[in-house]
Amino acid sequence: MREITYTVYEIDEHTNKEKCYEWMRNNLHYLSDHELDSFILSLKALSKEVGGDLDYCVSLTPDRGEYIRFIDYDEEVLAELAPKLQRYSCPLTGYFWDIHVIEALLNKDMNRLMHDLHNAHDSHYTDEALHETASVNEWEFTENGERV
Repeated sequence: MREITYTVYEIDEHTNKEKCYEWMRNNLHYLSDHELDSFILSLKALSKEVGGDLDYCVSLTPDRGEYIRFIDYDEEVLAELAPKLQRYSCPLTGYFWDIHVIEALLNKDMNRLMHDLHNAHDSHYTDEALHETASVNEWEFTENGERV
């Protein structure tokens, strides 16, 4: 039997945080999954509210096959939602995506909506966001940046 010991660091103690960030970006592909889940809930809630048919294929990262289509929806009901778009008002599900999906349908700009989703995903992988995630969760890292 042999015993191997090594030093572990919390993110604030690590001498090369960039190694930790790189490891997280390459290995933690689930950090923004909740964005997609709440995005889809808001899409479905809007469709339920305005009627018609919703068809979509969306991803957290840009994909040529992505689309969002609302067909034969009630534009009057949609117009009634517009005044509810006050700051911090999420009238469909309580998620901030409510505001984005309503505005996108009002403006008939689904490409912008998908762009917003991709940006939200990307924001979870900035140095600042990764640092916050590692700090809050008290993750520890080896000297070469791998999470313990």
